[in-house]
Amino acid sequence: VPSRFRNYFNGYMGIAWSLGYPIVAALGYLIKDWNFQFLSVAVSMLLATIPAFFMIESPRFYAIKKDVTNIKYSIQKLAQLNGVKIDVATVDLLDLEDKREQSAIQQLKDFIQYPILIFETLIQMLTWFLVAISYYGFNFGWGSLVPNVYLGYLLAGACEGVTVL
Repeated sequence: VPSRFRNYFNGYMGIAWSLGYPIVAALGYLIKDWNFQFLSVAVSMLLATIPAFFMIESPRFYAIKKDVTNIKYSIQKLAQLNGVKIDVATVDLLDLEDKREQSAIQQLKDFIQYPILIFETLIQMLTWFLVAISYYGFNFGWGSLVPNVYLGYLLAGACEGVTVL
């Protein structure tokens, strides 16, 4: 996604995610047989994965695999997508070796040398846990907040949409 459209694309994806709740509620309400419910969800997921086959892989992915040909192909396609002309035949790639400045042991020693790193890491871990457990608690608990499961999914979609905006 070109950088000028990235925020719009992320917003679109968030809205699409929040619209999934009422769509699933409508499918559950309109299609009573579980076989057809499963089929409808499977077909929609299949349609949602089609764009993945046409996406351009990042040059970094190919750099990790040390695939120079595909690095240049990816750079060429991404440049075309952004409206930039680049001749990848003249591009020299830097050494693709992984050159870490610190070993893993040295990085662990940094935790001992700088105790604030331990504190900040623990705070981030706790925050991640609380946000994740709250999100899943609300997601799996919508049905108990309202008397009707379909209304619960509509409420979940509305709240998810508000968080995206």
